[in-house]
Parts: sequence; structure tokens; C-alpha cells
Amino acid sequence: MAYDLTDLVTTAQLKKLATRTNAELGETIRYVAVSGNTINFYNEKALEDPAQEAAFSVDFPSELFLDAAATQLVQNFAWSAASYPDTTDPNLDGKQVLVLGVKTQTGANATIAYSFVDLTSLIEIIEIASGDSEKVLSLTENGKTRTIGFNISTAAGNMLTVNADGLYATLRVSGAVQDNVVVFDVNGAPADSGIASADVLTKLASATADHIVTLNADGSIKDSGIMIATDAEIDEMIVDVFGAAV
Repeated sequence: MAYDLTDLVTTAQLKKLATRTNAELGETIRYVAVSGNTINFYNEKALEDPAQEAAFSVDFPSELFLDAAATQLVQNFAWSAASYPDTTDPNLDGKQVLVLGVKTQTGANATIAYSFVDLTSLIEIIEIASGDSEKVLSLTENGKTRTIGFNISTAAGNMLTVNADGLYATLRVSGAVQDNVVVFDVNGAPADSGIASADVLTKLASATADHIVTLNADGSIKDSGIMIATDAEIDEMIVDVFGAAV
């Protein structure tokens, strides 16, 4: 028998599932505790008896400590022996530099190993200023100015127009019927669905709040008479199966 993961279930069905699950939880891992480099895994029995040994343990070797907190992006780099001890001047003053700073120890005696990456050729700062006309952009890049021109197509169906304050898009659908529902075609453009808004059912004449909506054989919707379980009812069922939370 096939089933649909989107189907709704009743509280009784949830309780049946929870009861079966609860019966199989005794030997499953319930919590994990870490002691030094040892990770201990405990099951249900350990919850009932604190003296119970771990179901199993895993030992890990000591870890190498690395802390990259000193890594930073410096927009206007200035090297000094005081700021970056045990390094050589990379001759990158005034440039955009990624400073890689990695701590290899913890505590008061921590040392930082520095390296420097010149980002000048990777990061481009461009400032956009007002252009000579409504169809030209003036760009300033590292002190040099250049202009980029662009055209607005006058082809039928183009919704872009040029106003004094920028480009303006107007929403128009050719041959649309007033009060019809708007949909989108495969290209994302709005289109007339051919369905009158009056034919769209927005509510039932008679229905009960929070009841599940189902369909009649003719495709019309109806009130199923089935209420969706509340959070309180689900909580009550869980307590009934698993017991009150400690």
C-alpha cells in the first residue's frame, strides 16, 4: 500500500508510533559525556543507575591548538615591528592586506605567527557617481574615471522606461482582461490566467475554525469535520506514553 508523506495523521496514530518507539529506546544512546580526551556514550540504563558504566567509549589523541583570531583585513596597511613581531617588512604599506595571524599556544605565553597577503589585485573599489546623462554611468576606479554607456531597447513589450531619477518598470500585460487572475509564464513574466477573480473561492459559506479542508469528488472544497490536534493535546499524549518530564 502506497502512502503520501504529506498526509495528516491523527493523535491516536501518533500515540501508536510513540509507544512503539518508547519500547525500543532502552538500549539506544541517550546522552554523551566528555572526560579529557575520552568521550563516553550512555544508554537508558545509565539514566536509571548513575553507577552504570558507559555503553562504549572513544579515546582521541591530544589536539593541536590553533587560533586564527588575529587574522584581519587591513584596508590601509602599515607595518611595524611592534605590531607584527618576528616579521620582516613586506613593503605593502598603504595597500589592502590580509594579515594572517595564527596563535599556536594558549595562555599568557601565546605566540602569533604572521604572514601577509597583498589583495590589491584581487579587490577593486569602484565608486559610482552621477553621469553625463540618464544613459551614462561614471565610474571612479583607484583614482581613474571612466564612463559606461548603455541603451534602453524600444522593442514592444519592454517595460523599462528612463526617468530623471533612474530606470522605471511598468507592469503591463498585452490583451489582459479586467479582474482576471494574474499568473507567471515560464520566463517569469506576468500573464493573464483567463480565470476571473469572481470564480476563485476565498471561503466556505459554512465552516468550523481549525478544521481540516478536504475536496469533494468534483474538486470543490469542504470542511472535513476533523480538528487539527493542538500542542497541548500532543504534549498530553507524549506524557501519557513517555511519562512526565523529570
